[in-house]
Amino acid sequence: MAKINLKVKHPPRIKTTRKATALNIYNSSRWQKLRRAKIRSNPICELCAKKNLTRVAREVDHIRPFEEGRDYNEVIFLAYDWDNLQSLCIPCHKEKHKGQLNR
Repeated sequence: MAKINLKVKHPPRIKTTRKATALNIYNSSRWQKLRRAKIRSNPICELCAKKNLTRVAREVDHIRPFEEGRDYNEVIFLAYDWDNLQSLCIPCHKEKHKGQLNR
């Protein structure tokens, strides 16, 4: 009798709770609305503006990464706190995260 091999696609495994929480935050409608509001409110890159440059902001960045929260409530607070957000251009956002990775 012939063997039938059915390949079933499984969703990618999420290895950590932190990663799952981050994905839930970034995929939430609450984050999408907050992100759009921040870009509308401040469409110029905040880091470039400090250097007297004008670049269009395309990214919204957490000043203090929400992953640093001590517990779930602090993580959620940091993720959605307006005062913890900054509008950045793509090069500044990449540079900021490059610096965080090198720490």
